[in-house]
Amino acid sequence: YHTVKFKDRITIRPGLEPLDLLNGASIGSGGGTSRHQLDLQTNLTRGWLGGAFSARWQQGTTVSPLAGAAGQDLIFKDLTTANLRLFVDFGAMPTLRRTPWARNARLTFSIDNLFDAKQQVRAADGMTPMTYQEDYLDPRGRVFRIAVRKLL
Repeated sequence: YHTVKFKDRITIRPGLEPLDLLNGASIGSGGGTSRHQLDLQTNLTRGWLGGAFSARWQQGTTVSPLAGAAGQDLIFKDLTTANLRLFVDFGAMPTLRRTPWARNARLTFSIDNLFDAKQQVRAADGMTPMTYQEDYLDPRGRVFRIAVRKLL
């Protein structure tokens, strides 16, 4: 999927100018709204084995201080993340098909943020403000999970 946003404005209170999230405004610490975003998802299953891969790319944004406020523009660089999930359906394995414990049992191994991508933020002077250090924005980074599921 390719998502293109043409307009993203929010009015905080009647009487105030709307904030244009595509052109320098922000609500929160995640930066403004990306104009372009690409999403990819693919799944493959063969018999008792399966896998899924997903990836997302978000265009970078620039956040400007509110009118009259001191500070520099913050530049949020492009961000690409990927996730991988592999699973084994024990009940579909020919050797375990008649085994009671294997029926409706699944083992899943997944990796979120496969390449440990982190949002990079720089001020106009090239420095990263303390609040926007990579590990503050995403303290978990890459996450490995193993899950066992058994439907009763």
